[in-house]
Amino acid sequence: MSQPQTDIRRKLVIVGDGACGKTCLLIVFSKGTFPDIYVPTVFDNYVADVDLDGRRVELALWDTAGQEDYDRLRPLSYPDTNVVLICFSIDLPESLSNVQEKWISEVLHFCHGVPIILVGCKVDLRDDPSTIQRLREEGLAPVSSAEGEDVANKIGAIKYIECSAKRNYNVDEVFKTATRASLISKEKKAKKSKSELSLSLPLLEANKSLTFNLDFFLSSSGGKLILGNTDGAVSFIGWIEAELGICLKVLFSSIEFKEFKDVVERLDIVPILELTDPCGYWDIGELGISTILE
Repeated sequence: MSQPQTDIRRKLVIVGDGACGKTCLLIVFSKGTFPDIYVPTVFDNYVADVDLDGRRVELALWDTAGQEDYDRLRPLSYPDTNVVLICFSIDLPESLSNVQEKWISEVLHFCHGVPIILVGCKVDLRDDPSTIQRLREEGLAPVSSAEGEDVANKIGAIKYIECSAKRNYNVDEVFKTATRASLISKEKKAKKSKSELSLSLPLLEANKSLTFNLDFFLSSSGGKLILGNTDGAVSFIGWIEAELGICLKVLFSSIEFKEFKDVVERLDIVPILELTDPCGYWDIGELGISTILE
């Protein structure tokens, strides 16, 4: 039987705190060996062939440094990425917290619309007595599967997978899932240039002491932006349409700028909207649009 030809190429970028297991995961998958010593990564690339559904995909694996010293250099890895792995370590609860506090905002900024997979590394340490004891002394415990799933849902990851590079557990599953996601994502973009981002804004006691959720979709199509509510029972004007790169006047029906700013600041993750001017200017930084409030 003939082998599938490599005619598909995809790029995967892996991010996460330093020493959370990113490099070991890549090396075990691409080379089949587990490294004996820890050497902090600056940037490194690997290539692996993935056979998936009768197709062979050449997957370029981009390793990155998680340390803050490299925050300015890491964005150089992001262009043309097809799928992102955000990693944390099961034995380092802080690394899971940083998924929400640091990594998701960076990935959304530089890889907008790219599928994300949350990966819990070093799952073999969850039941390790010395790890359990060390964390107990700090008033902590290894990250549970439920905690990982919860964060995956919050950041909009398409999948949460736990693995152990040391035991070669679920390593292939991580990269087959990532490869499949990269193929599906590319096919969707080819069929449909319109991209949508949904987010839920908890608007507490906004107008007339009402509590409700606003569901917005932000979509780009034909050089235009549309900001619309999909709920209906809200006090925002239904939609705003603007040509890219221009300023326009935005009318709010019965909600003040200060209240809107407060809502954005309450988001669990760093919001897409960056409010920069208390006089009424807010900037959608990722999309290059400045909007003037009435």
